[in-house]
Order: sequence, then C-alpha cells, then structure tokens
Amino acid sequence: MSMVVFGGVFGVAALLWILWPLVKRKGAPATHRRESVRDDIAERTLLLYQELEEIDLEHEQGDLTAEEYASLRETQKQRVLALLQTRQREADALDEAKERGDTNALSDAIEAEILRIRARRRGEQSVPADQVSAAEVPAPATARGMHWLWIGVPVLLVLIAFGGIFQLYRASSRTLTQQTPIAQIDAAVLVGFAYVAPDQVLLANASGLLESRDGGRAWTQSSLDVVPIAMAVSPAGAGFAYVFSESGVHVTADAGRTWQAITGTLPGAEILAAAVNPYLPTEVYASFADVGLQRSRDGGRTWEAVATPDNEAIVAIHMGSIPPLLFIAVESGRVLASSDEGETWRAASGAVTMALRGPVRALTGAPDGRVLYAAAHTGLYMSTSDGQTWVDLPLRKPLVAVTVDPATDRTVLAVTETGEVYRSTDGGIAWRNEQ
Repeated sequence: MSMVVFGGVFGVAALLWILWPLVKRKGAPATHRRESVRDDIAERTLLLYQELEEIDLEHEQGDLTAEEYASLRETQKQRVLALLQTRQREADALDEAKERGDTNALSDAIEAEILRIRARRRGEQSVPADQVSAAEVPAPATARGMHWLWIGVPVLLVLIAFGGIFQLYRASSRTLTQQTPIAQIDAAVLVGFAYVAPDQVLLANASGLLESRDGGRAWTQSSLDVVPIAMAVSPAGAGFAYVFSESGVHVTADAGRTWQAITGTLPGAEILAAAVNPYLPTEVYASFADVGLQRSRDGGRTWEAVATPDNEAIVAIHMGSIPPLLFIAVESGRVLASSDEGETWRAASGAVTMALRGPVRALTGAPDGRVLYAAAHTGLYMSTSDGQTWVDLPLRKPLVAVTVDPATDRTVLAVTETGEVYRSTDGGIAWRNEQ
C-alpha cells in the first residue's frame, strides 16, 4: 500500500513538472511573439543591445572619452535600427514613425531595452510592461528545445511510475486472493501466542495452555494443567516461557516439556500483557490493570514499578535489540520505546505515511531487533527502524496476535479475531497454506 501511495505522489509531482512551464509561459508577458523573425536576426539584435549596455558601462568607468562614447553609441544604435527594419511587424511601425518624424519613440524603445538588460544583469526588477518596446527579442530555438525536454522527460517518468504502480497492484491483488489460513483456534479469550523455540509455539487461552510442534498447524494440550491469564515467552527461542494463572506463576526452560512453580506474590490481579528479556530470561515485564507496568529481575518472585507515560493501560509488550529496547503499546493506540529500562520513553508509532494505523494489540520481533511487527485491528505492520517508520504488510485483517520464528525473522504467524492462523515464510508478504 505504501509503495502505491509513493508511486502516486511521484506521478503527481511529475505532472506538475510538466504543467509548470506551460502555466509559466501562459502568464508571461508577450516577449516572444515574433515567430516570423529568424532566430539569427533575433540573436544579433540582442547582442547589439548588450554591446550598447557595455558601452554605457565603459563610459561610466571612464574608459571612453565623451567623443568616443557618443560615436560608438550612435553607430550601435543605427545597427539596431537596421536590424529592426528587417522584422516585418516592426517595419510598419518604423515607417509610421518616419512619416511622423517620431525618431524619439524609437530611440526611447532602444534605451528601455538597454535598461532591461542592465536590470537583468544586476538581478533587479525588470522594466514595467508598459515600457517594453516593440523590439522584444523572440526566444531562441534552444529555449524551445528545452521546453520539449521539460515535457518529454517527465512524461516518460510518469509512464514508468504508473507502470510500476500497476504491477504492484496486480501483485498485491494476487497476494490477497491467495491468502489461506493454516489452522483454526479459539481466539475468544486469547492471552498468549508465541514461538518458544523453532517450529514450537505456545498458545494460552480460556481452554488452557496448548502447544504446537509443527509451526502452528496442529495443537495439543500442554502438560501444564492451568487456566492462563497471561503468558510471556522469550523471543530468543531458547525455550524460556512464563505462564501466569490464578494459582501463581510457572516457568519452563525447555519449551514446555517441564514446568516449575515460582513462589511469590503478584503485585496485581489482572495482567494485560507480559514479556521476557531475550538476553536475561529471569527479567520479566508485566502490565497490570490496577498497578501499571511492573518488572521482576528474579524470574517473577518479586516485582518493582516501572514508570510509563500518562499512566495509560499497556496492552502489549515486547523486548529485543542490543542494547535491549523495551516496546509497549498503550490503550490509546500509540507505541512507545525505552532504551533505559523505562526511565524515559519516546514515540515509536512512525509518522505521516510511514505510521501505524489502528490500535495495536500485539508486538513481537526478531531477538536481534532487526525487525519489529505490530498486530492491529487494521492488519499487520513491520518496522526495521525501531519503530521510527512502519510499513503495512498485505495481511489486512483484524489481528489479535503475532509471533516470529526465532530461527528466522522471515517466518511469521498471525492470528485473527476469529481464530484463523496465517503463516508467512517471506517476512509477511505471502500468506499461503504451504506444506
């Protein structure tokens, strides 16, 4: 979608490039209307005007005596008059002026053109239109050639841009129609969905804790017989996961084969989201509805408060990158990031066209922080700049969960509101049910 938007902007810019010289030409004074006059005569006329102006400059600088100045100037003016007489439209005006004996009008026109040349050289404002003489010089052939260059190059660029947009649209349409889920799960009360090891996924919902050993296709009941209220899995894929329930906290270090109960008291009752430090499995973050964001450095035994902006409810947490970056999605829809364990926060929702749209419900990413994914009601988004910019991926469905295979950040699982599990092996472009 973003590529199509950029292509459209590029096309509009190219069209403006084309129209600008036409508009400019339409609004310009009638300086270049003598198309019947040959270009070489026009150039010679302009050269004589410039020579007259240079004679004036030399006289002002004291390089010419009064006699030399008067002689040179009169000679040049006569040469200008001679060239003007070769232009058909000007010839009538010259004849009429001669019959009237109005030589001053012609002389004034020449003087006005000299002033215009001097003003252009000095970057000053041109002589007003009512002082422009009939001896205006037509545009040279090279200027007309440049005008066609102004049109031809942008037209070619517009054709290329819209051709690319059309191909992107066709590819996007094909991708959308070929999207097929790999499984159907109960997402009514989904509180956790994440890779715990390569090809091994844990799912926590109202039915209990489920696990998949084939990348999310087939699901079986886990050996941990509890009703989860939250789950936190290390994105490093080393097998560490925490399951929170009314009976307490349980941890696994072998991808769910065995579980150990943690002794301790949770600081709140309702957990909204949780995450594990991929490089320090005993460091856990959890968001509680009543006490906000909390951190445990001893595997869930004791907890301490972490400050968050505006004390908004946190609905998603992810930790990754080196040094560790903590990402949170708040109830208002914003994504925030902290590089100092929650001491300070910055916006991580992108800006303008490269921004997240719709409230974010889940965050995940590769353990090295190269890629960050956000599941939202409007679809799936990806960032490769720690949340500074985002691009929307072709999976445009209302999502509630997303997770990345720790073996490769190209394999992504996403879950819709209705429990459809989609799988992509190319970083979120195609979502087909491939065995």
